[in-house]
Amino acid sequence: MTAGPAWNGAVTHTISGTGFVFGLEWRSPQGADTLKAARSAVRETPETLAVVRKDRWQFALGPASARGATSAAAVLAERQDGSWIGVWPLPGDAAWWGLAVRHRTVYPVFGDTVLDGRDGARDWLAAHAETVEWDLVIAPSDLVPAELLEAERRGGCILEFHELDTLLVPFRRSPVLMDPAHISWRRILSAAAAAGLAVAVVVAASGHWRGWLPAPAEEQAERPVLPPPHGVPAPTVLDACLTALGRFAPASIPPGWQAVSLGCRPEGTGVQGEVQLTAHEWTPIALLAHPGARTPATGPDRAAATLTRAAALGEPRELPAAEPRVAGAALARLVETMGGKTGEHLLVERLEPSFDPQTHTAPTWSELHWTLRTHAPVRLWRRGLAALPPGRLEGMTLSIPTGEWQLTGRITVDPTLTSKEEHRS
Repeated sequence: MTAGPAWNGAVTHTISGTGFVFGLEWRSPQGADTLKAARSAVRETPETLAVVRKDRWQFALGPASARGATSAAAVLAERQDGSWIGVWPLPGDAAWWGLAVRHRTVYPVFGDTVLDGRDGARDWLAAHAETVEWDLVIAPSDLVPAELLEAERRGGCILEFHELDTLLVPFRRSPVLMDPAHISWRRILSAAAAAGLAVAVVVAASGHWRGWLPAPAEEQAERPVLPPPHGVPAPTVLDACLTALGRFAPASIPPGWQAVSLGCRPEGTGVQGEVQLTAHEWTPIALLAHPGARTPATGPDRAAATLTRAAALGEPRELPAAEPRVAGAALARLVETMGGKTGEHLLVERLEPSFDPQTHTAPTWSELHWTLRTHAPVRLWRRGLAALPPGRLEGMTLSIPTGEWQLTGRITVDPTLTSKEEHRS
């Protein structure tokens, strides 16, 4: 075991053949680039490395002596959504470990802490019992404070306990402690996608949680695997949206109204194009390419209206899952094609499927939900979207005052797949 007096009592242990680090100092920089903030923090603190979770907008500091160790907190946080807290004894040691998570983000300051034995675990749980309304508490029953026992009695949370080695199953490219100067954006995108192997197995049922673990393997084998979502490929959605938006004419906007945004989204087998209006001053559609060419007009102050047009899209179909590294690299290229920068113009979040373990086996796939802001012309959109793995375009919106488009979409990824590039290597 390697110990460090700083951070949150950081220690490393090998569990099931993998080296994990416990007790890191987590930070969630507000309004700052996570990777840049991590690099700055490491430069300012000697003998320090970092774990970066860019898709969760947070990073953690830990001792350089634990270089290459997988963050236990990051692994478990990726596996379980909601607000939950847990304590476990660390192997071969009197120490315990406490973890607190909200929506897959480790709580800063106290969320990843090495504790002084069983009594320390009891005190830590008591201190944070009412920090938030916990959905799930993972702890031996004799350590659970009265407040949480009462919450369980009222049906407000689930109490259960599972041994640490049954939960700590690392996924490919799990976040490890390293020098953030050596971390690239493509590595972060790939790691965020690859984390889908550690699929969350908790689902909402009648408004309550069912706990952490899935049904036994022999029972799961009798249930079908949850299929990935169907959809229409992003380039097809783009063409249908442009058709719908092209059906607006200058005469569509009544005198005295100003168009403030254009938008389009899929609906069933078609798309719905919209123009949002405010009654203040108006700009004909034909002049939208020239933001300075506005015609003042009078009218009711700030009244709003929506004009819509539709276009056919076609029936959704199964879209094949992509290997995570391929999807991450393609998203990085998409930003480059649009002339933007990853982190400033693209946000990516990994979404795990919600499913009922009573009816389906845990899937290995997950989804990358991406949001791109761009001023690039449509011809570059076509090129960029065509280069992505098959995925869905969920919507596109133009802010007319700024001229900026925002595109959102999803790509299904499966970390059990292996790319041709990896086969060759």
